[in-house]
Amino acid sequence: MATAIAIAVAVTVAVDSIFQPREYWQLYSQATDVLAVAQLKLTGDYDKYKELIDAIQATEKMKLDRLKDLKEVLDKINPPSPSKENPTGGS
Repeated sequence: MATAIAIAVAVTVAVDSIFQPREYWQLYSQATDVLAVAQLKLTGDYDKYKELIDAIQATEKMKLDRLKDLKEVLDKINPPSPSKENPTGGS
């Protein structure tokens, strides 16, 4: 029973990450940045690398802005159908 539940959880997490990659990428990326900044502050090196950290975070933000979600991808594959008022395109 425990094995079946573990498999079900693993499959659910995998499917969820497939259909919401943008949210997970953003979450994990920001968590990594926060941990790196905290570590640099603890070692006293934060001020030394501040410009580099800012550049990395700006680059990640640009990448996130370009990352598509599932709805956008599906809309490109299967564009919305023409208006129902004039389905044949004639007058």
